[in-house]
Amino acid sequence: MTMKKRLAAAVMAAAMAFSAVPICAHAAETTVSITETTVSAPIRYTYFDTVAEAGAYVRQELKKHTDEMHIRLSSKVKSSDVFNDILSEALKETGEPTEGDFLRLTIEGYKVGQGSFDGDPCVDMIMRYNSTLEQDEAAVKKADEILAEIITDGMDNYEKIDAVYKYLTENVVYSEVRTDEVFTAYGALLNNDCVCQGFIQSLYLMLRSVGVSCRAVMGNENSHVWAIAEVEGKYYYLDPTWDSGFKGSRRLFFLKGINDFDEYLAEGGHTAGSGDPVNIAFVPDCTVEAFLPDYPISETKYIRETYLAGDINNDMVIDIFDLISAKQALIAGFKSSAAKRAADTDGDGTFAVNDVVLIQKFVQGSISSFTAEK
Repeated sequence: MTMKKRLAAAVMAAAMAFSAVPICAHAAETTVSITETTVSAPIRYTYFDTVAEAGAYVRQELKKHTDEMHIRLSSKVKSSDVFNDILSEALKETGEPTEGDFLRLTIEGYKVGQGSFDGDPCVDMIMRYNSTLEQDEAAVKKADEILAEIITDGMDNYEKIDAVYKYLTENVVYSEVRTDEVFTAYGALLNNDCVCQGFIQSLYLMLRSVGVSCRAVMGNENSHVWAIAEVEGKYYYLDPTWDSGFKGSRRLFFLKGINDFDEYLAEGGHTAGSGDPVNIAFVPDCTVEAFLPDYPISETKYIRETYLAGDINNDMVIDIFDLISAKQALIAGFKSSAAKRAADTDGDGTFAVNDVVLIQKFVQGSISSFTAEK
């Protein structure tokens, strides 16, 4: 399932000229010295002392879908590839729903020229986008509306991922056409029609919006894209694109681990790309080894712990021992997430005195069930 034509523009960058300044995709291929008089019209460069400052600027310009950016850095900046360093900073994960991988998937391609002016590194960027600013804004608004309907207070990460995945796989179809919109969250959420890139940009937008850490995983040779998301301290693979064909009736690619993501496929069904050395900021290394330091991916699929509301010690009986555990937990907290979920007998997503009262009433026999029967 093709990801996008988007990388072609970055790879073919050497063929373009920006006025009189050659444009290349890689600093090592560029020896041109850029001056303010080498082009037909003067270029206004925005000056920064550091790569971090330049990256923050580019991030905001990318969010605005700015077509051209011209950056001049202090000569004190030491880098063998200023552009990739700036773009890496611009596309880094910030936790914001419309930054990080969302922004990376917004970019269709780029052309860039690198040189110097009076010893200062200079970078000229021309960007192309899969969507318009208005479409991104519409996608964000639609995502918020959907989340207001499917996410409730007190949901844990699993429940949030489950709700978002359910919505996407049941309501969005894999597109058989190739308009620009099918590669975007706009196509997925407004038209209910997209390819894998639209599925994952939407998934990323929605999960980040509800506080779930996730990343897009680009396949080998950019033939496909899927995701990882965090549940209880570990990350698991998700592929809503392939599960969308089942319309919610089956989940073959939901919260899987390294060893069982493709348990229903021939070997190599999902092969992550190791990145593009020339465009590494745009096409990062997405192999397990690259992700593990910051995103510990589970070796096996996520198994939801079953529990009975009120059964804090998980012995399938609600008795005085659960009441004692509940009272102790008011002071010392819980040792496991499963115990904490079981103790939430009123279903409000938190554990408090009222939950202890309900457990006591159950043990005394004055009630026979809880509000939160899960």
